[in-house]
Amino acid sequence: MANVNKIEKMQLEIERTQNAIEEQKKRLRTLQKQLTKEQDKEMLRMIKEQGLGPEKMERLLKAYSMRMTNASSGKEVSHAQTDPNA
Repeated sequence: MANVNKIEKMQLEIERTQNAIEEQKKRLRTLQKQLTKEQDKEMLRMIKEQGLGPEKMERLLKAYSMRMTNASSGKEVSHAQTDPNA
């Protein structure tokens, strides 16, 4: 009889632990979403602070994309080729 009681206690503890883990996973997802939102806000603030309008932002993103593509292929790119103000 004592072993049955011990097994039931262990099963209950396992269930509680699993529930706690699920709650922590939910909290983690919530915090990750909040972090992403705050990072997005900070990025927008910096963009506005630099006075980047839509055209400059488009050139900047294209230049960044070109650099990333060329970096992955091992090609060297000059600053003039990727300057968003050019």
